[in-house]
Amino acid sequence: MKFQGGGTPAKESLEYWSGNIPWVSPKDMKERTIYDTIDKITAEAVTQSATRLVDRGAVLLVVRSGILNHSIPVAIAGRQVTLNQDLKALIPRREISSEYLSYFIDGMQGPLLVEWRKEGATVESLELELIANTRVPILPVEEQRAIAVFLDRETAKIDALVAKKELVIELLHEKRSALITQAVTKGLDPNIPMKDSGVEWLGEIPIHWTVAPLYSRYEVALGKMLDASRISGEHLRPYLRNVDVQWDRINVDGLPEMDFDTADRIRYGLSAGDLLVCEGGDVGRTAVWNGELEECYYQKAVHRLRPYSGSEIPRFLYYVRA
Repeated sequence: MKFQGGGTPAKESLEYWSGNIPWVSPKDMKERTIYDTIDKITAEAVTQSATRLVDRGAVLLVVRSGILNHSIPVAIAGRQVTLNQDLKALIPRREISSEYLSYFIDGMQGPLLVEWRKEGATVESLELELIANTRVPILPVEEQRAIAVFLDRETAKIDALVAKKELVIELLHEKRSALITQAVTKGLDPNIPMKDSGVEWLGEIPIHWTVAPLYSRYEVALGKMLDASRISGEHLRPYLRNVDVQWDRINVDGLPEMDFDTADRIRYGLSAGDLLVCEGGDVGRTAVWNGELEECYYQKAVHRLRPYSGSEIPRFLYYVRA
């Protein structure tokens, strides 16, 4: 088996990026057969850079990318292409069908990730020597092709079913969102008289509702700033990070600890009914703290919304945000 690598033509040379030669990068490796790519280069770019033309039928493999934490993107070149430096083309010998080899890699990703991973690399990557030394079943080429044809047909059926399921899920998400929006902005009685809320994006609301700024009903406070020097001390307590606050769910397993003195415990303590809102990542991700732990606090990446009075229902505000 032969390997063929790639490279990136100079980005500042715009004339290199106005051609019609597909330039495959990991972001293009979403199809079983690659005919087209997001970026394309010129023949001059090929001669003036490390990338080279790869013939149709080569097996394309991502060998350096964070995605290698869990999967190995593999595809077949459906036409002559070029590659960036994060991919390799596998040129199998005549006794191995490219289609069969690509399915073998796709189907055996779990053990191959263990076998091929490069030790000590700063970025997830695969070791070419380990790939080259991999033992694969050798069967007549005609049988390999028959297996590939069978898998093309059967996986296409499964992919079609997955696409239908994904469409149904997307429609259900839209229905859920519409249901929540209708309930939190129009109420449950479709016959109630409406009035203008005075807020353009809110529109009309039931006539007996009022509109008020959030700060008049809820205390909004950021958590404690994370500081490496505060992870040891006399007052270590568990605290929630941004990642611990998921949609309508809070993780309390394996929480880190930080020093919270008496003043901190008053200021950053959580009480049942507090609404927690993420500041970063999936901005606005929200959950209600229901007293999952007897004592817990939160860091600065999280906002705590605490009602001023018992007449407020944080769960309702959660749905307004959702």
